[in-house]
Amino acid sequence: MRFRNSKGHQLELTILSWEFPNEDWLMIGILGTDDEGSWEGKDPSLTFSEAKELSSWLVSPGNFEDSSIEFMEPELEFRYKHGELRIYLEWNLRPPWRPSDNDDDEGYYLAFAASIEELKKQSKNLDEMLEKVSDMRN
Repeated sequence: MRFRNSKGHQLELTILSWEFPNEDWLMIGILGTDDEGSWEGKDPSLTFSEAKELSSWLVSPGNFEDSSIEFMEPELEFRYKHGELRIYLEWNLRPPWRPSDNDDDEGYYLAFAASIEELKKQSKNLDEMLEKVSDMRN
């Protein structure tokens, strides 16, 4: 999934592999750019079922006036409100110049204008990644 905004910020989220061959955790990779630079991160921050849930959430326009989805591991959170998608990053997925801080109430996020059509496109991209990672097990 790839998101960009008018400020030049971008975030690409990729499913790299399974964390372990016989478990449900997925290794997630990110490439990000904000005002201070670019960074990469990776972390086993989603299970396969959570990634499927995220894909479904992205194509549920009826739930989108003020909606969010978070996961067992707190590295990723998605919030959508009034056409803006905020992707919150924690711990291993944050840029090195913005380490996680328990006192940081707002958290670190990148914001993107996102139409329902764009979110559906990103859901399809996520489904394709999930299909590829499923094939790794077969």
